[in-house]
Amino acid sequence: LQSFREAAELNVQVAQLLSQQRSYLDQPKVQYCKATALILKELLKRTENLQEYCHERLGALSCEFAPKNMAGLEFPLSNVRPAVETVKQVKQQLRFQHDCQSCVVKLCLTKEQVMEMQDDYLMMDYDLNQEVSLVLVDSLVANPLVRLLFEDAENKLYESVSGLS
Repeated sequence: LQSFREAAELNVQVAQLLSQQRSYLDQPKVQYCKATALILKELLKRTENLQEYCHERLGALSCEFAPKNMAGLEFPLSNVRPAVETVKQVKQQLRFQHDCQSCVVKLCLTKEQVMEMQDDYLMMDYDLNQEVSLVLVDSLVANPLVRLLFEDAENKLYESVSGLS
């Protein structure tokens, strides 16, 4: 990948720059010179720009992500940004794009054992080259707020709920 080569080259260049010896500037005490101070301030600004550039480029790294449910049906998402998006954010995208807002979405890695992906982790913290399973649980069933028991299974009127009288 060209992006990998360019990032690796930039990393090598910065490492080389930082590893160079500066016999005078590296001393514990250096004679003040306004021009030197201005150059060092400019260098600080450039490193801030480099940090901003790296953050921006991390956000631009994207991929296709298509976890499969237990029946093998894919739930594709385009433009997932593993370096900046958390598992929770991707699960929200899955809910929205695949119309399952009422479901609890779980993403699991299934290599040697099933391991649920944690919400606060970045997607890049996981090996996305291995198969990712999608588990959808209807939240209305998984987390009931109220359980109503009816005395007569055929009569579902409110008045037929057990224990009301």
